Amino acid sequence: MNKVSSKELLRSLTAGIFEQNPVLVMAMGAAPVIIMGVTLKASLALAVFTAAVILPTCVFATSLGKIIPLELRPVLYVMIAAALLFPASLLSESMHPDMTSKLGILIPLTAVNSILMGKSEGQWIKSGVLVSIVDAFGTMIGFTLAICLVGAIREFLSKGTLWDIDLGLNIDFPAAAYAFFGLILMGFLAAGVRAIQIKRGDS
Repeated sequence: MNKVSSKELLRSLTAGIFEQNPVLVMAMGAAPVIIMGVTLKASLALAVFTAAVILPTCVFATSLGKIIPLELRPVLYVMIAAALLFPASLLSESMHPDMTSKLGILIPLTAVNSILMGKSEGQWIKSGVLVSIVDAFGTMIGFTLAICLVGAIREFLSKGTLWDIDLGLNIDFPAAAYAFFGLILMGFLAAGVRAIQIKRGDS
């Protein structure tokens, strides 16, 4: 078993936060962000829900994936993720009671989330257990930061609040709560991240 350096682990953790942010760089998991990223509280609830599904599935994929025939892996990943949907829903519902009704069909689709499907075979299955788990945590941190940023901006613009706390500012832009604005905002944020990467010399 090859020893993993702390530098490699740190690189795996930070990659998903900025350089390979799943939402703003890789454009993964955008639909639920646009739909649920309307307030900071709802955004955090969705992030918890997504992490509760993806992180355990990552552990399975990187630990046992290599001994499972290639053609069976996606099916098993989906089955495990699907089994986690109910407990994950209960956890996130305790934070945001309306989440399940608002997400609707996107809840079962989380079992085939693009982050999960793309990472499980594209990276986690090829890396060591520790590196893959650290990478999954970094990816979820990046996802959480992105959706919380989107949710905070939209909540502030649409209601003048943050975490349902009135900031005492006379701001009322209801359009910020609509999906089209979420898509536009994500586009601007993604462009900003890309501009920073270009300035830093990242590929």
